[in-house]
Amino acid sequence: MYVLWHIHYNEVMAAIFLVYLRNAGYCTRLVGLRGDRQPGRYGVTLAADITLGEVLRSQEPILGIVAPCAPGMFDSTEPDPRVGELLTRAQAQQAVFVAEDDHSAPQFPWPANTLAVSPETVSVLAAAQALVAHLRHRTAPPPAAGALP
Repeated sequence: MYVLWHIHYNEVMAAIFLVYLRNAGYCTRLVGLRGDRQPGRYGVTLAADITLGEVLRSQEPILGIVAPCAPGMFDSTEPDPRVGELLTRAQAQQAVFVAEDDHSAPQFPWPANTLAVSPETVSVLAAAQALVAHLRHRTAPPPAAGALP
């Protein structure tokens, strides 16, 4: 699972999805789209776990992509064309997509089944819980902590 990270993205949404997915046992990485430290919408700086280049070189399957920003903001703030490559690869692998809901934003090429999440904290919490439940039904649950392979 990858959570995309760039300047002015929603750090509340990013942190909630990171915590819920990691707590459920899914390898989830915060992907720095430009640099490893960027301030979020509310002034909190998050440090990325991995760069976009490292993600693109990885052969790991992509279960999902979380973009903690409105689609219109994604268009205007992300100058790196490699993001499209990541989204195309993820879609080919039938990954789950999550983005902040913004009906006024121009349409970014997200799949039609993208989970659009309201930025209110209670909605983000519910969406993170729903995503974990969906992943558990779609894939074998991750092993429990300390379990042998």
